[in-house]
Amino acid sequence: WSARSARRAFSPKMQAQPTIAPQMSVALHRSLSEPGQVIIRCENINEEVKQRTAAEWSEFRPTTTVLAVTDQAAEQLAELTPFVGGLERRGRMTIFRCQNFACELPEIVG
Repeated sequence: WSARSARRAFSPKMQAQPTIAPQMSVALHRSLSEPGQVIIRCENINEEVKQRTAAEWSEFRPTTTVLAVTDQAAEQLAELTPFVGGLERRGRMTIFRCQNFACELPEIVG
């Protein structure tokens, strides 16, 4: 079954009883939402980076991944995930907010 056909088949039941299939509701949400990414590039993980990461996590965005990436980790990840490896740090910390791997202009800290 494709996600679309499953959605069509179960839609009447889910509308009548939304609590009948919570995992299906989660899957439905994920299939209708583009994934988001917040990448915090930094020299190392320090208290400032931890605070910024916690601030990003504090917002409810269930389809967004928040990731702090050090310079060393970016070098190691570059071949495996070119998207992350290509996000360069400027200043003490650079925050990239992306939707479906397309990023807004970065926020440069320091």
